[in-house]
Amino acid sequence: MRVVLLGRKPVACDALRYMLASDAEVVAVSTPGKDEPDPYPERLVDVAESLGIPVIQDSVMYDCLDNGAVNSLVDLRQIDLVISILHQKRILRPLIELGRIGCINFHPAPLPQYRGWGTYNVAILEDVKQWGAAAHFVDENFDTGPLIAVRSFDVDGSQETALSLQRKTQPVLLELFKEVFGKALQDGKLHSNVQGPGRSFSKKTVMGQRVITFDDAPETAERKVRAFWYPPNPCAEIRLGDREYLVMSPSILRELVPLVHAQAPQP
Repeated sequence: MRVVLLGRKPVACDALRYMLASDAEVVAVSTPGKDEPDPYPERLVDVAESLGIPVIQDSVMYDCLDNGAVNSLVDLRQIDLVISILHQKRILRPLIELGRIGCINFHPAPLPQYRGWGTYNVAILEDVKQWGAAAHFVDENFDTGPLIAVRSFDVDGSQETALSLQRKTQPVLLELFKEVFGKALQDGKLHSNVQGPGRSFSKKTVMGQRVITFDDAPETAERKVRAFWYPPNPCAEIRLGDREYLVMSPSILRELVPLVHAQAPQP
């Protein structure tokens, strides 16, 4: 099984190690470079390099495919799977069509209800009672391709932040990856169904909901604070005149106090 992996965050690192342990050949990895900011303790670029796997930008892959699928960095011939795990760029047709089995995206939200950007934020704003992760074949739009599998779990949206929901979703996403990759490895193919109608969210639409207004009820303001608590991303804010002020709830502040004091120099 020859695989190309596009991704980031620790879940992509775990997926890479799982594929190698399953005797798959990961031909190349595309992920943010060492010079790009990353708050996570483990980065895919470092893990791939430590394992001797070429790390190249997706633009280089497209150039390679335009020029015969081989260059000095990578051989993209006879690829079985292209896998995307939290890859932030639109995947274009040369990579979509590259894999014999297909190009699969692992999405950290239920489909087709939560396509696109900022789905953790939307989940908290909507006070969800169930969440999940999905695997689907990639088409030329975001998160709309044929659905392979969805794995769900119960949550209490009234108690979650975007950050806590992300932490609960990543293990589920990894287990879903193992399940789908195992089927592809065993059967050499994957079954899927058309998604049908759903909802898609853009960054502009989601980020526009993080402003707390003076018309918001207290519970609405509190929900916005939790929905956009996902450092280092922008959190909820209020606007006074031409200035913006970031907002934090007492519960989040209590979580931060031990971290702040743990980092403070001791007298």
